[in-house]
Order: sequence, then structure tokens, then C-alpha cells
Amino acid sequence: MNFYTEWLPQPKGRLFKFLLIMKLTFVVLITSFLQLSYGAANAQNVTLSEKNTSLLNVFRKLNKSVGYNFLYDLDVLKEAKPVTIEIKNTDIKEALRRIFSEQPLGYTIKNNTIIIHRKPIEGMPLIIRSFVDIRGKVVDENGQPMAGASVKVKGSNLGAVTDVTGAFSLKDVTEGAILVVSYIGYENKEVTASNGLTITLTPQAGLLADAVVIGYGTQKKSVVTGAIASVKATDLKDMPVVRIEQSLQGRASGVTVTTSSGQPGDGGVVRIRGIANINNANPLYVVDGVVIN
Repeated sequence: MNFYTEWLPQPKGRLFKFLLIMKLTFVVLITSFLQLSYGAANAQNVTLSEKNTSLLNVFRKLNKSVGYNFLYDLDVLKEAKPVTIEIKNTDIKEALRRIFSEQPLGYTIKNNTIIIHRKPIEGMPLIIRSFVDIRGKVVDENGQPMAGASVKVKGSNLGAVTDVTGAFSLKDVTEGAILVVSYIGYENKEVTASNGLTITLTPQAGLLADAVVIGYGTQKKSVVTGAIASVKATDLKDMPVVRIEQSLQGRASGVTVTTSSGQPGDGGVVRIRGIANINNANPLYVVDGVVIN
């Protein structure tokens, strides 16, 4: 009796399905393995017991225990404070938060790399100032140029004086700064700095209308051609002096007061603009129109 064995091929459709199932199963297994590995890596806990340890040494210990790499600049790391910490079986993210809580440095986690950087300064926004060059002109109420007028940036030492045409220029002025313009006998004026200014000053009407006693009569300040210095009684009342001429020292321009002996009550020698006459006499005192010797 003869026996025959014959191999019968499987249909192609069933074989294809079988191979496809095997491949899908392999992919699912690999994916699950990677997820488990990633979860295990992220679930690594840290145990540290440090006292006044440098931050660099802490980084090295973390690198050995959890495998994280640290990226930093040595100059930045010099600003770090010593680390004193006691943690046990703590998540790496919580451990980093506690390590950096008292540090002037911050960190950013990128995969398994921790990047160290300086913390931004809170409450101190970056202020960028722009500077401009200012050119302008100062004129009186009639539009005539005013030579010698003072133009100063308020709150700084930057300033200029107008030329014979009333023009002035200032360099590197903070945009939006206030200019203070002054001239003898005119009201001070404040304007916002901008290029191409024409500043008009007005006279101090009340000051020019003041009456002054000049020894030989009474005139308005606006028509007096000589030099005048005024001292108010309120400026002298609190001065510890016994003679009126002593109180004038340093109060009136061009007036010099000296004493011959330095004794209390000694009469002072008053000179106005130096020796003004041949006899080197004291000035003439006129009180309420009466000459006082």
C-alpha cells in the first residue's frame, strides 16, 4: 500500500491577514515598552541631604542619580547661593523647585536637559530713553531776539545761553524734557522740549514798576540806569548782629563790610564796589528821606 503526502498552500488572503496581525502586535508591544520606559524615567525620585553645598555639586549628584544633564554658563553659576536642603524620595520637578526657591537663578526643562539662566528682575521694566538735539530761539513780547537768555533742562545740569540772534542749541536732551527759560526782568517760562522752538518771554511788569530810593529821589526800576540791590527786612530779622551794616554783608551785591577791631558792637566799614571816592568815605545813609550820619 502506498501513502502520498501533499502540501496544500494556504490561500493568500489568510496569510496576509496573519502577517499583518503579527506586525501590529509587534508595534503595540514596542510602543507600550517605550511608554513604560518614559514613565519610569519621569517618575524618578530624588533624595538629597545637603548643607551649604555649591549648586554645581548638587547638579553633579542629580546627574548621577536621575541622569539629567545640566546646561549652564559658569559666570552665571558664580551668582548662585550655597544649597541647604533635606529631601527624600521626592519627584525631580519638586526637588528642582525647592533647590531654586532661594536662588537668583531660574531653570527650564527640555527633555532630559535642564537649562540654567538668570531670573528676570520683577518690577523693573526696561526703560529705553530717546535723546534728541534741540534748536530754538528766544524772543521778547515784540518778537525781538533776546541775547543772553538762559535755557536749562529742568532737573539736570544741561543748559545753554542764547546768542545775539536769540538762538540756542542743546544736544542729547531726553525726549519730553522740560526747558526752563529765564532772563533778568522777565518771567521764567517752562516749555516741553522739541526742535524748532520759538519761546516768547513776557516782562515782569510788577518788578519793573517797583519804586526805589536812589538818594536823590524816587524812580521806577524800569528807568533807573545805575546798579540797584534790594534787601528786605525779613531777610535781616533773624541774623545775630547788633549793627545794621553787619547784616548787609553777603546780602547786597558789591557791598563789603569789615570791622577794624573785631570787638562786639564795633562799627563796620562799608565799601560799595571798592573805593569809590577820593576821601574813601562811608556810603550815604538815607532813612525815610532823612540823611543819617
